[in-house]
Amino acid sequence: MIMKTSDRLVIEKTGTGGFTLIELAVVVATIAVLAALLLPALAGTRPNTQAFQCLENQRRLILAWQMYARITTIFCHQMIILIQQR
Repeated sequence: MIMKTSDRLVIEKTGTGGFTLIELAVVVATIAVLAALLLPALAGTRPNTQAFQCLENQRRLILAWQMYARITTIFCHQMIILIQQR
């Protein structure tokens, strides 16, 4: 209950001081709207994650092939040197 005194408003609490059903419904509806706005944004990150994983896999494969080529080249050069020394 709101009462006006001479120079200020005085608010007196009546009842148990809990939330009314309408206030609770407004809070739930607000949370539902926020969740509805947020979920599509979160779902849109999944393709980006898959693309990033694909690029990371490609990078690792290229690195592995480069390491393999470097090792086999060194090994082949060492074998040629050993053959020439015989």
